[in-house]
Amino acid sequence: MIILLLVLLAAAGVIPQPAIAGTDCFEISGNVIFQGLVVTPATPSVGDQVTLQFDVGFQVYSVGSVRVNGTDPLLDGETSHSGRDTSFQLAAVAPGMTMVQLSVTYGTEIQCMDSYGHRYFQEGPDHTVTSPAYAITIAPGALSCAGDCDGNNDVTIDELTRGVAFALGDDSVELCDALDRDHDHTLVIAELIAAVDASLSGCPPSP
Repeated sequence: MIILLLVLLAAAGVIPQPAIAGTDCFEISGNVIFQGLVVTPATPSVGDQVTLQFDVGFQVYSVGSVRVNGTDPLLDGETSHSGRDTSFQLAAVAPGMTMVQLSVTYGTEIQCMDSYGHRYFQEGPDHTVTSPAYAITIAPGALSCAGDCDGNNDVTIDELTRGVAFALGDDSVELCDALDRDHDHTLVIAELIAAVDASLSGCPPSP
């Protein structure tokens, strides 16, 4: 009885089954349509939070992952996730121009018809497609006073001490953008000297 029930379920397509001799199978192909990219703000500068919204049409069985390529070193943040969400929130950390592309990995399904005329489906292979390249330009933006971590237009001894501690490898100290002038997540002697100069000579007037 159990065997008969399993046979009936398989014939109805409820239980996926491997292809057998005399089975006709074909992959149901998918289609991913890349329709453009919207960047917000339209003319981002260093320091801005930037949204990349790819306009994509999915005609596929499933979407495994999406990933934006070409962001480094101008844009920092999470560049991949699963599912059909094609929006990315990134930080503009360096000026320049880069070309970004979206890679989509999607799954397909296979339809089969056995020799008895019973139709069933099973998972097919994955495929990866890549969008055209889109140009993004990041403007330099207004730089804060070197070493002025709290933005009060004054570099204090505490801020200088913070920079020295980070340079000496203190992992508990967070590096602020005003110290890390080139946004490379390191602190070099020239950046420390710029902070000391600002502490001694004062910060330029705020724009």
